[in-house]
Amino acid sequence: MISLEKTVFAGESLQAIVGLQSEYTSLAQIRECAKYFSDSHDNEYQAIAIFNDGTMLHIATDEDGELQYNNEWESDFIVFVSKVVASYKDIDLCFEWDSLPDLFAIVEDFSSNQDKLFELLISEYSYSYDISLLVNYIAENACIFEGSRSDYAYELIEDCYDTKSMGNLANYIDYDAFGRDLELEGGIQEIGYNVYWTNCGDIY
Repeated sequence: MISLEKTVFAGESLQAIVGLQSEYTSLAQIRECAKYFSDSHDNEYQAIAIFNDGTMLHIATDEDGELQYNNEWESDFIVFVSKVVASYKDIDLCFEWDSLPDLFAIVEDFSSNQDKLFELLISEYSYSYDISLLVNYIAENACIFEGSRSDYAYELIEDCYDTKSMGNLANYIDYDAFGRDLELEGGIQEIGYNVYWTNCGDIY
């Protein structure tokens, strides 16, 4: 039996629809339920239902007040919406709905390392930052380094100091210890094997 994982609704008539959905086993029956309530209510409303079989239903009234149903969504988009719902427990999905396709288009273009950072940020930083800010931050401002933490420490020191002028003293720099301290102090964070987020906490 199909059961609801999450529903968000607006309007008293939609609340009644959502309240009955758990009794039904198919999207067709849910649409029939929605039509029944639309015939007796004039409210403008929409609802989004995500089901445990990997499907999603969007119900909304059009400009003529007629109910429109859409359950033809890309599976990757449904996964994205499900992640948003899981991370933002109190999100008003109906209010955010229009922005989600654009955000998903950005996420679709993420590299594999950006995907790793997205998984981290949406699970650990959603309490402080909205989904739009996180997605755009990853796309535009996040710094990701491929290599070990000692490799990153070496590049950081080379960029900041003239090690050639140090002569033999440069041979005594402990890059691994410096990299370890950067990680312990929260300056960098490992998001995958030898993949580091290097501007931690600098989300803007």
